[in-house]
Amino acid sequence: MDQENDLRSDLEAAFDAAETEDAPEQIETAAEAPEEVPEPEPEAEPEPEAGPEPEPEPAAAETSTKPPVGWSVTTKEKWSELPADVQEAIHSREVEVAKLMQDTAEQRRTADRYGEMVNKYAPIFAAEGPQAAQDPMWALENLIGITAQLQSGTPQAKAERIAQLAQHYSVDIEMLDAALAGEPTADPQMSHMEKLLEQRLAPVNQLMQQVQQSQVNQRAQAYEEAGQSIEQFSADPANRFFNDVRMQMADIIQYAKAQGRQMSLQEAYDTACALNPEIASILANERAQTTAAQSQEAVAAKKAAASSIAGRQSGTETQGPMSLRDTLQHAFDNQHVR
Repeated sequence: MDQENDLRSDLEAAFDAAETEDAPEQIETAAEAPEEVPEPEPEAEPEPEAGPEPEPEPAAAETSTKPPVGWSVTTKEKWSELPADVQEAIHSREVEVAKLMQDTAEQRRTADRYGEMVNKYAPIFAAEGPQAAQDPMWALENLIGITAQLQSGTPQAKAERIAQLAQHYSVDIEMLDAALAGEPTADPQMSHMEKLLEQRLAPVNQLMQQVQQSQVNQRAQAYEEAGQSIEQFSADPANRFFNDVRMQMADIIQYAKAQGRQMSLQEAYDTACALNPEIASILANERAQTTAAQSQEAVAAKKAAASSIAGRQSGTETQGPMSLRDTLQHAFDNQHVR
């Protein structure tokens, strides 16, 4: 520590002596210098139009009394031991580095994007050949050259370049021709697979067609039979209200089918007639008249039977007394006749 203090004292004494020796010369120089004549102030120039604000310049380095911010604590402790000219040189260097970083910010961003693009499409560059893989910039220049030729080249040069690209990238000529003609293009591999699948499924498709045709024939036959049955049913005089209730019959049959029950035409007809008030009234009157007629016929038959029994009784009286069975039968018949 004593040696360092002595060295520091010697350096400070040397600096003071140098400054003392230079002071007289500076005074004499200042005395000999002629008085400066003030120059006329230049005319005020018009203010430039407002434009985009320039990017802020890097902050000026701090005075030599403080070390650079990026230094470690241990290094900052030794800052005061450095000579002033060294401190100024370090600060000047820090300012230059900061300005350089600001001036090259856009270039560094471009370089980063270029690196990302090269990494992303590395397999594409490798597929184009070793030169493109080793020097992606060469591949990009080549691609830009192709684009420029297709934009501004002669028709013959454009056609030749497209032919080269089609050959290089194995473009199918037939598909290219169809695409140029505006026709839909199909993948040859998919077309081949579709043909194979169609061949394999041909027997199944044929069987399905036969089944569908059989079902169509069965439906047609069922419709024909149903039509004949309906025609016969409607022609029967007993079903004279068929045309009046045929729509209701269709609804009733459809509802029964939805319930899983098969209903005949007669059942549907009877149900539809019962649901129609006018037809139901007519049919009720007819049934009442039929019942009355049947009752009258039954009474007449019973009377005729009683007359025959009475005649037989009168005949038996001349012959002799009636048997127990004849007596009971005669009493039973007489009671019903009354």
